[in-house]
Amino acid sequence: MFVTNLNQAPIRVFESLDSTMHQAAEYARQAYDEGLAVMAHEQTAGRGRRGRQWLSNPEAGLWATLLLRPNRAQEDWPSLGLVFAVSLAQTLESVTGERFQLKWPNDIWYQDAKLAGILMEPVHEGSALALGFGINYSTPQPAQDAPLRHPAIGLNATAGDLPRPQKLLELIRENLSAPYNGWNLGQWESSRQAFEERDLLRDTAIRWRDNGEQLQGIGRGIDERGRLKVEMGHGGLNYLSAAEVDRISKT
Repeated sequence: MFVTNLNQAPIRVFESLDSTMHQAAEYARQAYDEGLAVMAHEQTAGRGRRGRQWLSNPEAGLWATLLLRPNRAQEDWPSLGLVFAVSLAQTLESVTGERFQLKWPNDIWYQDAKLAGILMEPVHEGSALALGFGINYSTPQPAQDAPLRHPAIGLNATAGDLPRPQKLLELIRENLSAPYNGWNLGQWESSRQAFEERDLLRDTAIRWRDNGEQLQGIGRGIDERGRLKVEMGHGGLNYLSAAEVDRISKT
């Protein structure tokens, strides 16, 4: 049975949490409706990929996690991150009238700066997926001793009349329902094409590390499994399933 409207599940709102991911993992140990959302006005220990801190100051953005029960093998879950990234970008485009870019695997960029990030983790012994995301409303102001890895920006830099964070969360869940159901059925080609149209790394020089060795190449889009295609110096293609990829600045 496939969920047709993730918004039928409740939203649990907290003034402050250490992490919405952590709270969602606790809910996964209980009976819950798929699509259950955990939202916090502040996270005291919010995190992004590879355990990095995600600045989640009070009322400065939307910090939330959805609980899903994917109907596909866990090895296929990374492509769901791309599906969600596309759906999230399209939702933000609908409320702001702006166009956003996607940085593989699942960051949203605007005006050459990071606007939102997505974090996916299996929870409750792999029986559920915690799909966490943070969207800046205001531009983060990092401490001097903890600079941001990338330039950052907030939705308030757009011209849109922004909805309140909880209303935006409802829109995000509603818009995810159809592509999520399609992905569960093995159908995500339209999302893949939409990702390609917003691909920040396409035809761009990039670098990453593999077993301590720094490699570089040219981004050439994503394949049907959601892997990043990279053209290497010898002309062949390398396929990245997971990596921390950066653009090489032009000098």
